[in-house]
Amino acid sequence: MAIATRGFMAWFVSGLAVVATVVVAACANPKPEFRPAQLAGGQGVIYMFRPGDMIGGGTVELVLNQEPIGPVQPGEYRAKVLPPGEYLVRVEGNSSSVSRVMLQSGESAYLLVRQGALGGRTTIEPCTTEDGRRLIAESRMVGADEG
Repeated sequence: MAIATRGFMAWFVSGLAVVATVVVAACANPKPEFRPAQLAGGQGVIYMFRPGDMIGGGTVELVLNQEPIGPVQPGEYRAKVLPPGEYLVRVEGNSSSVSRVMLQSGESAYLLVRQGALGGRTTIEPCTTEDGRRLIAESRMVGADEG
C-alpha cells in the first residue's frame, strides 16, 4: 500500500507542477491591452485588424489609397491616423477586397480582415466601434503609424 501511495503522490506533485507552470506562464505573458490612438488637430484613425481566433492563417497585405501599409497576420492590427476624408483600404491575400471609409474628425473606423482557410476569400469589412474594440482587444499593434 505504501508503494501505491508514493506513486500517487509523485503523480499528484507532477500534476501540480504542470498546473503551476501554466499559471506562471499565463501571468508572465498577459494579453495585450488595446490603447486607442491619440488624435490631434481634427484627425481620425482607421484600425485594420485580424483577430487571432479567426480561421485562415497566413499574412495578408494592406493598401491605403494605392499606397502599401504593410502586412498583418492573425492576432495583429495596424492603426493609421489620418485627416478627415474618403479612403479606400484594400486587403490582398488569397484574393483581394476593398472597403471605403468616410473618416470624420475625431472618428475611429474599424475594419475587420478575414482570410478564408484553404485558399478561401480574403475580405475587409467595417464593423461597429463596440465590435471592433472587443475583437481588437486580443490583438497586438504592428508597424508604427506615420500619419
